[in-house]
Amino acid sequence: QATISAMSDLLNKLQSEDLIPYVRKLEFQLELVNAAVLQRVKEVFPRLEELSSKHSKITDDAWDHIPDTIIKLSIQSFFRTSNQDSTRMILNNNNREILNKLKHLTRLQTLVFSPPDTLVDMDLMNLPTNLRSLDLSSMYGTNITDQGLAAIVGRLQQLQSLNLSGAATITGSQFHHLPPSLKTICLDYCSKVTKEARDTLAARGIKVEILIRPRQVVLK
Repeated sequence: QATISAMSDLLNKLQSEDLIPYVRKLEFQLELVNAAVLQRVKEVFPRLEELSSKHSKITDDAWDHIPDTIIKLSIQSFFRTSNQDSTRMILNNNNREILNKLKHLTRLQTLVFSPPDTLVDMDLMNLPTNLRSLDLSSMYGTNITDQGLAAIVGRLQQLQSLNLSGAATITGSQFHHLPPSLKTICLDYCSKVTKEARDTLAARGIKVEILIRPRQVVLK
């Protein structure tokens, strides 16, 4: 975890190291992520393929500056702020607009997107179609519908892994529309998924993963 100034100092120091051009993965938890920070990241790490950010405030102009070399992008529990005043939180996250700004990431294969509000069908209409792994798990849950899921994920013909944890409205009635490329799906906390839907997954050879850890029982 670091402030922007500390991050800038660190990047300047790392840039002088011989190994920097070969760095492929970067994880950070910044107080604020703006266009200037990501532009600096692009300059220092020209071959960056994986970028992960958690619990950061992200300005609206930052999304356009995510390096186009990225193959795996993880943005979790972020907060949207104004370009002009980064201290002002924007309550309407407008997830559809944010995801639409990822179109320049033509190499993107893995996306983990967990905003601090509830996802709905319209948010996901502009997902990059070349995704192979999509993680929409959210501690806030989602309001994605069965019909929306079929329309959205059905377009992702290269998708192999899908995490819908927290999608409490999904019943699985449209699972037969999932792309044939899909190999695994996670349905943790998807309490409305029916036995018939799970049978559909089994018949298609799609493995249901369980990612939550069981609670430990302490005997006294």
